[in-house]
Amino acid sequence: MRRKSFIVVILLATGCAALVHQGRSQQTELSTPAPSAVGRLFVPAPPGAAKYGQRENEKDGQTPAIEMILAQLGNDAPTWDSRLAAAVSDLAAFVSREPLAYGTIEFALHHHGIVEPTPHLLVMFTTRSDDVALAQVVAERLRDIIAMSKYQWLGIGVADRQGKERVVIAAMHVSHLILDPVPRSVPQGSRVRLGGQVHVPYADPVVFVTRDSGEVVEVPVKRRGKGGFTAELSCDGDAIRLEVSAAANEGATVLANFPIYCGRVPPRQLQTQTVGAGDLGDLDAQESRLIGLINAERLRAGLSELQVDADVAAVARSYSEEMVRTGKVVHVSAISGAADDRLKRAGIVRPLVQENLARSSSVDEAHRSLMNSPGHRANILSAQATHVGVGVVSASDGVADDLLVTELFTLSPPRLDLAKAQQQLGKRLRAARRLRADEALDRIAQKGAQEIAKRGAAEAKLLQDPDMLKPVAGRYKGIRAMVVAVGDLSQIGPERVAADTTITHLGVGVAQGSHPDLGPGAIFVVLLLGVGI
Repeated sequence: MRRKSFIVVILLATGCAALVHQGRSQQTELSTPAPSAVGRLFVPAPPGAAKYGQRENEKDGQTPAIEMILAQLGNDAPTWDSRLAAAVSDLAAFVSREPLAYGTIEFALHHHGIVEPTPHLLVMFTTRSDDVALAQVVAERLRDIIAMSKYQWLGIGVADRQGKERVVIAAMHVSHLILDPVPRSVPQGSRVRLGGQVHVPYADPVVFVTRDSGEVVEVPVKRRGKGGFTAELSCDGDAIRLEVSAAANEGATVLANFPIYCGRVPPRQLQTQTVGAGDLGDLDAQESRLIGLINAERLRAGLSELQVDADVAAVARSYSEEMVRTGKVVHVSAISGAADDRLKRAGIVRPLVQENLARSSSVDEAHRSLMNSPGHRANILSAQATHVGVGVVSASDGVADDLLVTELFTLSPPRLDLAKAQQQLGKRLRAARRLRADEALDRIAQKGAQEIAKRGAAEAKLLQDPDMLKPVAGRYKGIRAMVVAVGDLSQIGPERVAADTTITHLGVGVAQGSHPDLGPGAIFVVLLLGVGI
C-alpha cells in the first residue's frame, strides 16, 4: 500500500529554509494455491501441534515408499520436514478427485504448527501398488518441479485407498522466517509474545493482526539487528489472526499467516467449502464476480462500495498478463516497477494505491485467501479507497487451470465543500492542541491554500510575502506556516501541529487542485501557527 503526502514547514518570522518530507508505506503480497472437496468434514490426525514454529524429529513420516522416493531424488531432495509430511499425509487421506481448497490446506498446515504460506503441492493418483514403481514415477515428477525453483523443505504423504488406488501428495516450500515457538492457544485476554528472525533477501519485518471483530491493526514491532523482531499483543475474542511480512527488492511478501485461539482449544475439524470455479474462459464475468465479492465485504463492514475504474482495471489486467509471462507473482517487477509506476505510465496518478495479488483456481478461492490475510484484508476494507480495478487472466500451465488476479484499490479525492472542510479540520486540530481560533489567520491561510492549489505544489515560499501578514500585524510574536498536500483530510492529524506550548492560535486553509504526485483533486492545506503576544 502507498499513501502519499507532501509537507513543507517554514517559520515565517525568520524565513528559515523549508523542510520537505515524503511518507510512504509498504505493500504486502500473497499467492494462493488451488482448491478442494465440497462439503465434507476434514479431520486431521491427532494430536496436532501445541505450538507454531517447533520442529519435531526430522525422520518422522518416512515410510518405506517415501524412503525410496527420497533415495531416487538423492542430493536433489530438499530437507525433510516431518511437520509438512504429517500435514500432506492428512490431505492425502482426505482428497478426492476435486482439487484441494486453500482453506483445507491451510487448516492442515496450522494443525501441525506450520505458519508459512501454502507450499507448492504435487497431487498424484495411481493404481501402482509396487513401492519401487511408485517411487520412480513420483521422483521423476518431483525432480522436474525442484529444478524450477530452489525449495528448502519437502514433505510427502502416501495414502492407500482400500487397495484400489494410492494417493501421493508432495509439498515443497521455502521459508525466510524462523519464528520463536508460540502457542496455538492462550488464555483469554492474555498477552502473546511474538518473535523471530527474517532472512536475506528480506528485511524490516512488520506484523498485522485481524481482531475477532474483523478489524486489521498493525502491531508495533521492536527490531533487533537487520531481521530480528519482537511484538506483543493481547488475545481477545475467540481468536486473532497474525501475519508477518517483510520487504525485499520485489516488494513486501507474506512470510507467515496463522491464527491464535483465545481461551479455547484449536478446532479439530473443518467443514470444507465449495470452490466455485466458474467459467475460466469468461474472464469478464470472473472480474465482475470478484468486484461483487469485494463490495459485499465492504458493505458488511459498514463501508461504501467501490466504484469500478476501467482505466485502472486495464493496468491491473496488463500486469496479470505480465506475471503469466514471467512466472513471477511479485509487487515490484523488474519490467514494469511498482503499482503506482504502472499506473503513472498509463497517465493515472492517485494519492492512494493499494495492490493485492493472488494465484488460484477460482476468484472465490482467491478472494477467500486474500480476506484471510490481515494485510490484504486491510486493502479490501480500506476506508480511504474509493475506486477499484481488477484484472483476471488465465494462468493454465498444462497441469492446472489457474487464474492470476491483480486488484488495485485507489483514491480519487471527491470535490470538497471547502468552507465546511476548513471549519471541521480547524475545529479538530484546535481541540487536540487546545489552540484558539483567529478568523484573520483563517482568511490568510485560506488565501494561501488557494494560491498554492493553483500552482499545484506544496511550496511554502509562496507564503513569504510580507504583505500577507499585515492583517494580523502586532498580534503575534511569530507565526509558523505548514503546507501539506494530501489525498484525504484524515491524513492530517494533531501530530501535524507542533507540540510547542508557546503556540496559542491556529489558522487553517483548505483548497483543491492538481498535484504531480497526487493527481487531480489533491487537497492543499495551509496551517498557520501563531505565538500570541
